[in-house]
Amino acid sequence: MGIAVLLTGNQADRHAVDHAVSLARRTDDTVFGLRDRRPAAAGQETSLGHSLAILLREADACGVAVECHDLPVEEERELIAFLRQHRIRCLVVGADDRSEERRVGRWLEDVRRAIARDQDWAMRSFWTMIAVPGGTSTTASGDRAPPVPDG
Repeated sequence: MGIAVLLTGNQADRHAVDHAVSLARRTDDTVFGLRDRRPAAAGQETSLGHSLAILLREADACGVAVECHDLPVEEERELIAFLRQHRIRCLVVGADDRSEERRVGRWLEDVRRAIARDQDWAMRSFWTMIAVPGGTSTTASGDRAPPVPDG
């Protein structure tokens, strides 16, 4: 099983990595660093490379196994297939501020709904975590994928 951390190249990546590695250490899981396969915006590739380096360094220092994958994160089907294939129990995403936290929260809720509809999903529980830098907030949601809404 594993813990996935979405690396976006924003300031919150460091906080998300801290949470993912800490959780993986406690649960003896592998951390899966996910980078969006789409071309990065100008300057973002350096930030993504820096975020990846932080993940590799922190995981190594804590004795946590790490794998890195590039995939089209916004492609819901591919993301869910990856989560299912690697038996991901928690997806950690960083958010730079409250407005981004709300946007990420809506996106994660969409992912959780899609998982609830996925007939091949076999995990009993799935958690999501939004990590905001500065210790101002960490939002976790989970236990089970939400019920599929009627209609």
